[in-house]
Parts: sequence; structure tokens; C-alpha cells
Amino acid sequence: MMRAVLKPELRNRIVAAGILACRRAGASSPAEETLRTNPMNRKFPTVFRRLAFFPGGKDAALYVRQGCLTLRRFGVRVESTFALIAVLTLVFQTNSFARAETVSIVISSNAAPRVVFGAEKLVEALKNVGYDANVTHSQTNPGKKIAIGKQDEQDVWRSVQNRRFSLNSLKLRPEHFFSMDVNDGNLVLVGGDDSGVLYGCLELARRVSESKKLTEARFWSDGPKMTLRGTCVGMQKTTILPGRKVYEYPYTPELFPWFYDKELWREYLDSLVANRMNTLYLWNGHPFASLVKLKDYPEAVEVSPEVFAQNVEMFHWLTSECDRRGIWLVQMFYNIFLPKPLAEKHGVSTQLAAPTPLASDYTRKSIAEFVKQYPNVGLMVCLGEALQGTENQINWATNTILPGVLDGMKAAGLKEQPPVVIRTHAMDAEKIMPACFTVYSNLFTETKYNGESLTTYEPRGKAAETHLNMA
Repeated sequence: MMRAVLKPELRNRIVAAGILACRRAGASSPAEETLRTNPMNRKFPTVFRRLAFFPGGKDAALYVRQGCLTLRRFGVRVESTFALIAVLTLVFQTNSFARAETVSIVISSNAAPRVVFGAEKLVEALKNVGYDANVTHSQTNPGKKIAIGKQDEQDVWRSVQNRRFSLNSLKLRPEHFFSMDVNDGNLVLVGGDDSGVLYGCLELARRVSESKKLTEARFWSDGPKMTLRGTCVGMQKTTILPGRKVYEYPYTPELFPWFYDKELWREYLDSLVANRMNTLYLWNGHPFASLVKLKDYPEAVEVSPEVFAQNVEMFHWLTSECDRRGIWLVQMFYNIFLPKPLAEKHGVSTQLAAPTPLASDYTRKSIAEFVKQYPNVGLMVCLGEALQGTENQINWATNTILPGVLDGMKAAGLKEQPPVVIRTHAMDAEKIMPACFTVYSNLFTETKYNGESLTTYEPRGKAAETHLNMA
């Protein structure tokens, strides 16, 4: 006689666990190990191996963690494999599958890429803990809603019928966010800007992943203290190339194969946004000869047409991927540097200590074209190294570099000045910066931290005075 007995509390539900979950994680489960090693279990049909185990809920999860496989521990006593099939059929026919709770992430129809990215990360976290989550623009989706956006996006806030708190009363700074529950378990997540929304989504996703559920958010907020937070990636080598001088490295797959690896970049950028970095600095002596073409200086390009096309595509792609994660891509360059083909044509050095009409005209046009082609990329300027003397550095910054940025803004139709970072290394910042502010207003300064500049995280004396003045 064949018998199959279910515990009463388990008759009307089914919980799949064990093998499937472990397979998703890329590991074998205790259940699979037992099936392989215990001869008594080899007679079980394939359907059992695919579905193991149910019923059980918390009990099943406990048994899986303990490596238990016996059917009796799951409330099922089986004396025949055919009876087991009958049990499976019975459970499937009860029409009692547990439906995952639906959660809709409501965003604006014209949401910025970084807001969409944050919403997708939140959906991913919710799905990983069992919710049926999706991103939508609809206000009428059934189930729980999480409305995310900036304060002025009223179409988003209408979806949750917030009656508890006036969002207009919030005074959120850039990159800051605020979240609260409003009614019927719905949540609102408000950002001071698009980056604030992104960071709010990532924080909520973290909480969901840790707690394994969507908990209420009764008035919590956060935001960064530092304006710019980032890492530097050196587009340089540890040796000087033959026939070149220090810092002269064109962008090519031979010199920097990793630069063209998009999967590697995605992984790295994800790590940056996970740590709330908002800038990425590419460090190179003279990148313009690898990234822009000038009608007046066709010989200035230092790479082949194929590599140039590859560089342009890669740079646009990297800029877009950075923007999705709230990261500002910044290209650093030294001064005064000229492309080797251009310098050889005119019989001059590739690195100059003082401005010349040729160098000024070429550099200003290069910067303008760069801003036009890559309007979302910032610039970091090193006025030291080759360029010597405060007067030369002031002249170069105010008559070549910053006017070049303004020229590019006009060509690209930009209304707001792109941020420009001026490095304080090997220059008198307290004399040069006031002169730069007469030409351009959206300026930052950077001082490198090593034995040449700072030897302590608590600078004193002249170094401390400089930093206070720059602030």
C-alpha cells in the first residue's frame, strides 16, 4: 500500500527551495549532494530532483541550511516513489502558489538616466528577496508603490496620494535624499537632484538586501559632506616611450588594452557608485591628440584613423556610463604639451616652458573642440611641470585654457559653465586663482597628497593657509 502524508499546515501551499536557489548562486546544494551520494535517493524521479523541496516555509529553509534531505523532516512520509509523484501532483493541483507581493517603482516619464539606473538597482534588490517589482510611469498600478523623484515632479507624487507631509517644505541639498512612508505602505523617496534620487535608491536597495524585506521608512535622509569624491586612473606608463618625453602616452589598445574593456569599466564604475564616488579622473599628459580632430591642425592626431574612431566611441560610452551612476568624468592634462607630429612639423619641442602663438592657438582650439564633442566631461588643468613662472601660468590659464572652454560652450550650446579643476601643484594658487576667476567662475582646486605637497592629513603653516584660502 502506498501512503503519502502531509502535515495539515502544509497541505495548501508549496515552497520551492534548496537546489534551485543554490544553482542560481553557482553552488551545489546539500540536497543535490545527498542525491548524488546516498544510493537510497537515486531511485527518486527527475521531477523530485528539480523541485526539491517543499512544503515547508521557514522549516524548509532551516532543513536546507542543516543539509537535511529526508522527506520525513519536511512533513512527508513516502513509501514509494510513485506516491511521491502523487504528492507532487496533489500539491500542484491545490492552486495555492504563494504570489509575490507587487511593488511598483514610479518614476517620471522623462527621468534622468541616473534616476532610471537607481530605480533598476532597487528593483533588482526587491526581486532578489522575493518581491514582484517593476519600474513604471503609471500612477494606477496595483499593489505597493515607491514614488521616487525630485521635489517638483508632481506627476510622481500623485501616484501615492501623500497626505502626511508637504514635500515642498523640504530643503534638500544636491546629492541629498529623504524618504518616508505615506499611506497604505507606500513610500516616497525625494532627491535634492537626480544624484540625490540615485543615492536614495541605492540606500533603500541596501536596506532591502540586508533586512530581506521592504521595511517602512519613517523619515530617514542622508547625503555626502564632500562636494567632489573620486578616484584617479592613470593613462600613463611606468616607463618613457622610445622617442618620447615623460607623460607622453597616446590612447591606443597597445598601450592601454584595459581602457577598451567595457565589462571591466562597468564593474569598476559600479564599485564607485556603491561607495558614492561622483568623479572619475583620467590622468594623461596630452589626451586631445587622441580624442579630437582640428581642421586647422590635421597633423595633430597621434593615433591611426581606426584607433581614433575607437577612442571617440569609447569615450562617449564611458561618459554615458559614468552619467548613469552620477559620476562626472574629468580629463586631466599637463601644460604646455604639443602632439609629436605637430611639434616635428614646426620644429619645436613637445613640451614648452612658456606660451607661444602656435601653442596657444592649437591648445585653445583643442580644448574648444573637446568641450564641444564631450560636453559632459570636465577638465583638470595642471599649470605646473613644463610650464614655468607665475606670469606665464596666469597668461596661459586666462588667455588660452579658460577661453577655450568658453569657446567650446558656445559651440555646444551649453548654458552652464562646465566645472574646471585647477591643480595647485607647482604654481602659486593664491596669485593665479583670483586671475582665473575674472575669466571663469565654476572653478575648483586640487592639491595632491604625497611627499611633494602634503605629508600629513593635518596640514600646518603655509600649507594650511593655502588650503583655507582655496576653500
